[in-house]
Amino acid sequence: MGLNNGNDRDSSYISAFLAKVAEQTAENQAFIWIRDIRPGLLEYVAPRLTDWARDANVADIRICVASNGGDLDEALALYSLIRSIQKPTLAHVWWAYSGGVLVALACDRRVGFEATTVLIHDPWMAVEGRSDYIQDHVQGVELKRKLVNKIFLERTKLTKRKLQAMQRKEWWMDSRDALRYGILTETVADETLLPSPTDNEGMD
Repeated sequence: MGLNNGNDRDSSYISAFLAKVAEQTAENQAFIWIRDIRPGLLEYVAPRLTDWARDANVADIRICVASNGGDLDEALALYSLIRSIQKPTLAHVWWAYSGGVLVALACDRRVGFEATTVLIHDPWMAVEGRSDYIQDHVQGVELKRKLVNKIFLERTKLTKRKLQAMQRKEWWMDSRDALRYGILTETVADETLLPSPTDNEGMD
């Protein structure tokens, strides 16, 4: 069983990949595709994820991440939702930029491919108004940065110093660096059989 997040801009190779996942997904597994993280995405996917979490016939959940990032509040909420699922979760990470990385990090296992790319940067903000109004927003962004940093330090191999260095830039990683820093837990060749979330033997 599967669910697409409704983005009309999917490319043919992503569609082919999803078809492959569907073929390899047993009846007791479920998968969902996360791309752009826009306001309203949580409302769209949360009911299905919640149903799967409660469904005794669903053993594990796969999340296909091909995300350009987007709304940080939505990404943080998705992270919390996925982490609350009391079933094995696995992310198939094609690309994960900005908030898309948070969605991937929520999963127990995070599988990348040879062409996988990852982007880390500081939260962005665009606001106009009085100086005190702007300062309030700056404080809000700082609060969110602390939440994001906590996730990275808990879920990856990054040190605080290295993470801060990455956030000061637009820090791009290929699958090897993402694996080295613990953003991915394993990598597989694109043509290999995709692992199950319940398979304890990872490939890297």
